[in-house]
Amino acid sequence: RVAGEVPPEKIKTILNTALSGKLQLSINQLNELVNEYGLSGQNIIKNIHREIYGLDIPEMEKIDLAKLLAESEYRLSQGGTEEIQLQALLAKIVLLKE
Repeated sequence: RVAGEVPPEKIKTILNTALSGKLQLSINQLNELVNEYGLSGQNIIKNIHREIYGLDIPEMEKIDLAKLLAESEYRLSQGGTEEIQLQALLAKIVLLKE
C-alpha cells in the first residue's frame, strides 16, 4: 500500500453514493476511509480528483466536480476544518444531481 493512496474502487464508491443522492451514506463511507487510511483532507481531494474523469457521467458534471474539488482544496489550504469541508464537498456533489 502506497502512503496517501486509496484503492480507486473506494473513492468511486463514495462518489457514486453521493451522485446517487445518498449524503449520509457517502459521509459514513468517507469517515471509514479516513479512519482506515489516516489521510488528510487534501490527500482525499487528490484521490477524488484522480477518479472523476473515469466516472460514467456527463462531461459537464465532471467539470462541475473539478470546480468543487478546487474550491474545497482552496478552503482547506486557508485553514478550513477538514471534516466540515469534506462533508460540504459531498453535500455539493449530491446537489449536482438535483
